[in-house]
Amino acid sequence: MCRWICRGLKLSPAALDLSGADGYRVSLTSLPHCVSGGGARRLTRLRLDSVLLQRDFRDLLGPGGLPVLEDLEIINAVLMSKIWWIGSDTLTSLTFVNAYCHSTTSGCSVRIAAPRLASLRLEFPLVRLATISFKMTSDAQACLAQASIRILDQTYQEDDVGEREPDDNEDKMRDLCSLIDSLSSVTSLHLSGFQETKQLLLRQVLDEANPWRLTPVPSFPNLTSLVLEDCDVGNNLRTLWLFLRSTPAIKRLALNSCGFFLSDSLAGHHRNASDVQITHASRHIPVLVNYAAMAAAAAPSRSVTKEVLPPALGAVSEPPPLFDGTTRLYICYICPFAQRAWVTRNCKGLQDEIKLVAINLEDKPAWYKDKVYPQGTVPSLEHNGKVTGESLDLMKYIDSNFQGPALLPQDPAKRQFADELIGYADAFTKALYAPLISKVDMSDEAGNSSY
Repeated sequence: MCRWICRGLKLSPAALDLSGADGYRVSLTSLPHCVSGGGARRLTRLRLDSVLLQRDFRDLLGPGGLPVLEDLEIINAVLMSKIWWIGSDTLTSLTFVNAYCHSTTSGCSVRIAAPRLASLRLEFPLVRLATISFKMTSDAQACLAQASIRILDQTYQEDDVGEREPDDNEDKMRDLCSLIDSLSSVTSLHLSGFQETKQLLLRQVLDEANPWRLTPVPSFPNLTSLVLEDCDVGNNLRTLWLFLRSTPAIKRLALNSCGFFLSDSLAGHHRNASDVQITHASRHIPVLVNYAAMAAAAAPSRSVTKEVLPPALGAVSEPPPLFDGTTRLYICYICPFAQRAWVTRNCKGLQDEIKLVAINLEDKPAWYKDKVYPQGTVPSLEHNGKVTGESLDLMKYIDSNFQGPALLPQDPAKRQFADELIGYADAFTKALYAPLISKVDMSDEAGNSSY
């Protein structure tokens, strides 16, 4: 095998992909010798899958070893040496997936010191942290822009001798906390697989009150994008919002298939919050959420009283005093369109200024259409002696005519983009909601749909 590799390197390839097959790992004992003969002078991309990395292979990953290497992928490899330095002067992208340490007694240490490293991807079962530790030097941290850490499901292999989950997770968790802390300079961070089934909730890594943490959670001043995938975030997302307080530049948060429980305790924490929109894709359902309403939930200095919601008014209910100077928002609790105006009111912190009037749409009072809003739909807003409706119009009206944090950007280009997103969300909601309330058989239409 190595003879054929050396022959291939004589052609001075720009990319080299070496992979084992059928559970067989390739030993690269002669690769350093082949490289020393000048065969790697053009090699910019190296992918190693299911290989045995011997001690002498370490020199290739150091300064000057592979003179123009930019992209390195090490997948399902066995590390035969205890200490590994990845310090290539030209390396910009590094991927380490499911590596295995041959020494199960003292373990292996991977030191990442590449000064131009811009992208880092690490994937491993949590149990591997008992035998492999990842450390980043300050030189490698300085240029790093994108980082991804995925905790894989544990699948034991035949050569995983002695590698079993220890009773004490303390050392592993400390190593993982230290690794994430070393990523504090990145602009994009992707965390995946932090699940309760693996005894690894996200709060155990991001919560500085965790006893496993030796140092506080650092600030992530450059972080603009945070993606959490297949993670158990925890109750009320409080740990996440506490962490977001250390990310002043954050613009996007994606929650993909994340488990969490969002209770009513988040309601009302809206005032004086940043106007940043987050994209929330929990359970693969795209929804636009206002970051301001949730990030402020982590603020411990605020005292919030849970709003007591009024009962829904039906056909026999008396109308409220109309046009008496009180601002009223007429809604139905379960109507998604009315919820838009309701959430806008709450995000602005207007619970005391705009009174809720709930309408039972299944037993709608006649006075609502006759005396309040001729269209008879919700939401509608009674303000300054007149009543206006339409949910999207009301969102903008409330944002523009009442005190509180601005919910829409002032920059014209950003405002246009926000309007486009809101329009898309409106079309999506109507398409999703219409069949649920329609009394017409939609099966034929669904069958002829082009989607």
